[in-house]
Amino acid sequence: MALPDNFKVSSGTAKTIKNSGGDAAITLASLANGNGTTAGGRQSVTLDLGALWAQRWRIETEFEFAATPTAGNAVNLFASWYTTTGAGLGGTSGTDAAYSGYSSNLDASTKQLEFLGAHICTAQTTATVQKCLVGVFFPKSRYLNLVVDNRSGAAFHSTDTNQVIRLVPLEESIEE
Repeated sequence: MALPDNFKVSSGTAKTIKNSGGDAAITLASLANGNGTTAGGRQSVTLDLGALWAQRWRIETEFEFAATPTAGNAVNLFASWYTTTGAGLGGTSGTDAAYSGYSSNLDASTKQLEFLGAHICTAQTTATVQKCLVGVFFPKSRYLNLVVDNRSGAAFHSTDTNQVIRLVPLEESIEE
């Protein structure tokens, strides 16, 4: 039996987290700039990656802000991995809701989650949709409650039209 010549990676079907029409909902409209305790955090409805999920996923973001964010500031993304849908680690609920973790302490609670990466902002005025490659992550379980922590220096735009988080599976195949 011949061994494979090489491995190749292709992009699978993306899963989206957005206000409506995606695979999981999150409402980011008017999300305030964070203060580390009670403001600036939002969690998504539980996203099901499927019974057999890819080992690696690329995460991309599209965000529009209500005012000019501070260049170099970040919108941090965290994952609460769990074996069932619904409530997960770090005080996540599995619903589209504000997130402040345990005892209204967002900074302490996100340390119980996995940091996926950051959308790094540029100083662009509103109506500009900032698109960012956040990075690649390795899921730890089938179900994901995503947490967004806005540290951009500005609130998100007042509509959800241009707020999207896209997760793209990186599928591996063996080529002979």
